[in-house]
Amino acid sequence: MEEYFNTTKYEVLAPAGSYECMLAAFNAGADAVYVGGQLFGARAFANNFSQEELIKAIDYAHMHDKKLFLTVNTLLKNQEIDKKLIEYLTPLYEAGLDAVIVQDFGVLSLVKEHFPKIDIHASTQMTVTGEHFAKVLKNYGVSRIVPARELSLKEIESIYRETGLEIECFVHGALCYSYSGMCLLSSLIGARSGNRGRCAQPCRLPYDVLFDNETKKEQYPLSPKDLCTLKILPKILKAGVYSLKIEGRMKKPEYVASVTAMYRKYVDMFVAKGEDGYKVSDDDIKLLMEIYNRGGFTEGYYEKHNGKELMSLDRPNHMGVKVANVLSVDVKRKVLVAKAIENISKDDVLEIFLSKGQSLYIKTDSINKNKEFTISFNNISSSKNERLDFNKLSSNINKSTSIMRTRNNSLIKNIQEKYINTKNDTSLLFGGNIVANLDSNISIDIWIDDIYVHLDGPKPESATNRPTTADDILKQFSKTGGTGFKLDESNFNITIDDGLFINIKEINQLRRDALEQLQVLVLDKYKRKYEEVDERETNIIDNSSIDKILRTVLVSTIDQLDTVIDIENIDMIYVELSLLDSRSENEWDGFISRAHRQGKKILLALPYITRTFAKNYINNIKYMLEQLDFDGYLFRNMETVALFDHMKLDKKYYVFDNTIYGMNNYSIKFLEGFKPDMLTASYELNKSELMHLDLSVMELCIYGYIPVMVSAGCIKKSYNKCDKISENNYIKDRLGNKFICVNQCKYCYNILYNSTPLYLQDLKAELLSLKPKALRYNFVNETPSQVKDILSGNTIKNYTRGHYKRGVE
Repeated sequence: MEEYFNTTKYEVLAPAGSYECMLAAFNAGADAVYVGGQLFGARAFANNFSQEELIKAIDYAHMHDKKLFLTVNTLLKNQEIDKKLIEYLTPLYEAGLDAVIVQDFGVLSLVKEHFPKIDIHASTQMTVTGEHFAKVLKNYGVSRIVPARELSLKEIESIYRETGLEIECFVHGALCYSYSGMCLLSSLIGARSGNRGRCAQPCRLPYDVLFDNETKKEQYPLSPKDLCTLKILPKILKAGVYSLKIEGRMKKPEYVASVTAMYRKYVDMFVAKGEDGYKVSDDDIKLLMEIYNRGGFTEGYYEKHNGKELMSLDRPNHMGVKVANVLSVDVKRKVLVAKAIENISKDDVLEIFLSKGQSLYIKTDSINKNKEFTISFNNISSSKNERLDFNKLSSNINKSTSIMRTRNNSLIKNIQEKYINTKNDTSLLFGGNIVANLDSNISIDIWIDDIYVHLDGPKPESATNRPTTADDILKQFSKTGGTGFKLDESNFNITIDDGLFINIKEINQLRRDALEQLQVLVLDKYKRKYEEVDERETNIIDNSSIDKILRTVLVSTIDQLDTVIDIENIDMIYVELSLLDSRSENEWDGFISRAHRQGKKILLALPYITRTFAKNYINNIKYMLEQLDFDGYLFRNMETVALFDHMKLDKKYYVFDNTIYGMNNYSIKFLEGFKPDMLTASYELNKSELMHLDLSVMELCIYGYIPVMVSAGCIKKSYNKCDKISENNYIKDRLGNKFICVNQCKYCYNILYNSTPLYLQDLKAELLSLKPKALRYNFVNETPSQVKDILSGNTIKNYTRGHYKRGVE
């Protein structure tokens, strides 16, 4: 791979869910941290920073030549973006905040307009999957892209090569099963939205996986292993990645410090020795495993599209490392006999993992490596706090049973001593010049780069006893603890006449005064003045002028299409693009002509995710797209919008689906710049919130199974059942809810649909009073007779109102 990014400086970017984590990250060698405040961050349940802490943290970062980025990477409702966003960001902007990380298009446009001197980073929640959308974001003022975590190194390299933007990629920590920004699972089943920073992580729960002839009971098909990229770090850097992002704003300082220190070590190794001299120690990987891993590590999607190796199917939480093997079970004495393969400390947490999420915890004394030891039944407890029966217990344990360590107490103490309970020196070096003679005031000059401070002190006296020496002054000016400065002795000159006396208190006061002034000047480099911007009107169109509300239908099968074309009072039909090459051009001409004769538009619904597979498919059928008389397209992501513009395909009638989020009127205004004929309202808005949106340009979905996840991961591939045949599979949760999982092989992604369909048809009069531009029905696996029943207004039994009544926090 050609090396496009030539640099000796890369950024190690660490998570900081608290001020303590920030200090640990900087002590461990982070160049920058990303943090959340009390509002608008994608980790609402982290111990986020108060406004005062944020300003203090910004100053601390700058005093140590570091950077601090703020997450504003959630979707905002109208009342939030109108009343809170600018007020929230203004003092942070003035304090010198280095960058904001954004998801919402409305936030992007407002930050660019109100805070022109701050860097804008496009969050992974924006689902950037290609260079075409990245170019659009660059034109809107974005300076850095955090692409979708599922991208390959080749795709990342292409974004960098085509845009020149800074690229920030995740290199360690938890992975989401769904493309970030394309998940509504937590939102729909528990009203805790990932798009609003409140994900409940239902992907870490057990599900039954149902294939045609087989059921996998209570496994974790949606739970990926944790990411660890140390071994492929040179490839990542050579692909154009500048910032190496560690996941973990919900993690403790010990985790943040240890992982940050490890990536600092190996980035520095690569810079110093190059790829040829780069070698990762097995002990370092093992240390990271001890800190946290889910069933081992994965190198993610950088060199692999999906597969079982990425998944932790048996356990969704920390697995630890194996430290002992069970040798035998003595039922009579009620003991386990085991042999240590690592040194074990008394306070370590040892665990035996059983099936169905149950673990056994073991208390033991310190044990040396290779020593046999016994574990009494009295020293075993259950993770479920249930009373244990040793006879039943012993039937689940045999010679192949591993004893895992999930907390290495000595390792944790070492990390605390090295990075948390002590301060590593990341202070700014200052030089200086001090002149002291009997005839004039003491002259003090100190500086950092081009920042100078000059002070005049008192006149020295003639010494009556021991005179003050240059070493005395140097010693006092070296006492800079806690100031963020450190004396550069090689760049500090002291000239003092013989026989002078200067009071130590006066020297210390001069040092304090000089460093205080220097600090003010250093921080002033980062300070900005917020200049007020006139508020703009966002409710552009008066929807009271709408005289007809359209009725639209999305179909996923040819049978559904054949049925819908002949049903009256349908104005527009969306047909999944993946169906296109399943019929000849003549057959499609027939479908389109039938629709047009009945006054219906027929549009193609484009992929949810547009990457190499989807782009190749679109290129392969470009001729058909140009020849057939389709009326337009339903876009699911901004990469496809930009791609079609690049390919110069006739735009015709454009509709943006709900996955191109118009959550507030500012984002709607932003999206209107791409001239769509219609947008689709978010599933996460309730009636009251919809009333405050410009619905004159939007359609509302009133029926259908809602896509709750779009994933590069494939249920079939994870269970070694990939046959490249698109079909429906299912997973079932512990409450018996059954979710449809459709593997889209043309695009190589999966769509997981909610267990019950959205149904608002009986509220049609109420919906019409909102005066949207259209009402839509989405069909996934319904039969033609079910399609007819629903469109004729017949009531269904099992359904959900989605968020129409309740909304999300």
